[in-house]
Amino acid sequence: MGDVIKFNNSVTYLDIDPKEMMKEILDQIPIESAIVLTWSGETMTVFSSSGKTAEIVYTLELAKKQILDVAGE
Repeated sequence: MGDVIKFNNSVTYLDIDPKEMMKEILDQIPIESAIVLTWSGETMTVFSSSGKTAEIVYTLELAKKQILDVAGE
């Protein structure tokens, strides 16, 4: 389905700097489309390069499954 991207060559369960994380992602993989969730204080913002709501929701559900699968390892 997808890959877990290693940050600084390792999988981490600790908090990391989001700006460093985004740079690492952009340096490691080619991107055709993106969904970015940001959280600041009480506000969540969602950015998507796709304009299709169904595609965004489907992609988020796939991401949810991948996160749960990795958490269970």
